[in-house]
Amino acid sequence: MRLIDTGLTAQDIKDKVSTYMMETYERYGFVAERGMGMYLYDDKGEAYLDFYAGIAVNSAGNCNDKVVLAVIDQCMDLMQTFN
Repeated sequence: MRLIDTGLTAQDIKDKVSTYMMETYERYGFVAERGMGMYLYDDKGEAYLDFYAGIAVNSAGNCNDKVVLAVIDQCMDLMQTFN
């Protein structure tokens, strides 16, 4: 979903993050709207090199065809379960 589809602005998102999320680490000043390969793009189409993995996750890039297909395949069977 693109930012424009939400009816919100990038500043609206930043304001919601400030209001509802605990500040456990410093956040970057842009809103990532989409990703492709090794880049993230903001709502203005500006590209950012994405070389971070999240906490306890793999850095597989963005929208890698093999990963996307594997996720879709898994989601068709089971998306989430309890501990």
